[in-house]
Amino acid sequence: MSFKIKVNGLKELRKRFAEAPKTTAPLLKKGIIDSAKVIVRAEIKEAPTKTGNLRRTISFKYKPIQATIKPNAKYAYWVHEGTGVYAGRGMITPKKGNVLAWRQNGKWVFARKTKGQKGNPFVERAWRRSKRPIQTIFGKMLKNIVGKL
Repeated sequence: MSFKIKVNGLKELRKRFAEAPKTTAPLLKKGIIDSAKVIVRAEIKEAPTKTGNLRRTISFKYKPIQATIKPNAKYAYWVHEGTGVYAGRGMITPKKGNVLAWRQNGKWVFARKTKGQKGNPFVERAWRRSKRPIQTIFGKMLKNIVGKL
């Protein structure tokens, strides 16, 4: 026993699927870039500020079908994850000499060791803040893509 099914409009459907990458690529790119901008704004808002440098270095790079968002300050990782005992690495001690020295509130502080700095997970807070707006952006984008097909 065999069955034969005729699909009306199959030729047109195949044509539209073949054109889909050209039609959908600009919409997908816009959705990804708009989402990246939402996350960048949220990270800038959540990042701690002492000099403002960390916030100034937060940016994104777009590559087809992805965006990479990150703070480019060399110390961003340690601000986010913490240092010393707060990062599971033990007390911070001097590598050279007998004491550590740093400026705090305009005055020099000297110590033989320090616990380090607690992490400030500003990226996670920014991601939580960005989820809903990104879902909205992608929802609209998908609706536009379906409408174009």
